[in-house]
Amino acid sequence: MKKIRLPIVGLTMLLLFITSCTSSKRLQSEIRSMRTDLFYELTTPIYQGNITHDVYLNFIDYSNLNYETTVKRKSTLVLPLIFVNYIGESFQVTLGERSLNTTFREFLTQALTTECNSSTCFNLLQRTDTINEKGNYILDVKIDSCQTISKIKLDNTSILWFDNEMNYSSYAEIYNDKIRPAYTKLSLDVTLIFNGEIIHHKIYSTEYQQAYGSHSFESTARTNEVCLDNMAQCLSYATKKIVEDVSKELHLIMSNEK
Repeated sequence: MKKIRLPIVGLTMLLLFITSCTSSKRLQSEIRSMRTDLFYELTTPIYQGNITHDVYLNFIDYSNLNYETTVKRKSTLVLPLIFVNYIGESFQVTLGERSLNTTFREFLTQALTTECNSSTCFNLLQRTDTINEKGNYILDVKIDSCQTISKIKLDNTSILWFDNEMNYSSYAEIYNDKIRPAYTKLSLDVTLIFNGEIIHHKIYSTEYQQAYGSHSFESTARTNEVCLDNMAQCLSYATKKIVEDVSKELHLIMSNEK
């Protein structure tokens, strides 16, 4: 029986370690080449009463969202054994606006307008240069903070295989990628003005995390795609929650206005 060529095995292990470790820059570059959509469906009851007022929404001019999606390495675990090698890498992914097919500012504007015009006692209209504050209701919305993050876990196991004569043959690669549930923290500064005077001001905040656990994939490209889609979905539902809170409270205020 021939002996295993340990120097060759050792060199192979070193090469596997060098080539298997995923650079955060490489992962970031791959994710930045992808795009995804923000979306959700209305679920609040449609308001059946009379529309009493028009409210004009000021232009939301800043998304307060990072422009580029970023990937940072959080941890690396390497177990360099002879017969079985394991490399586990964890990355934190932060959603950037460039990864979205529409800006978050535009999505929020549409979401808020659609929600208010469906479930409240007032019309929410886009303010133009011809609309001044005197005698009108003006809604000013600023995005204080907006951050969505997720985590990617890449597992690579290499198993040493031998030929029929027990000579070293090659390493078999087993990949198992996981995505952790996304998390969004969102805050809006909302001010309602009538005739130039503030009648309502409040900071609305929400934190939303996807409920389901991690998913496993055998392709890094598919992992990146699903991670990006998950973050977009998480941000969408956080927006849905905060928009519903804003519109519900504005409805109560405007229903008491003469």
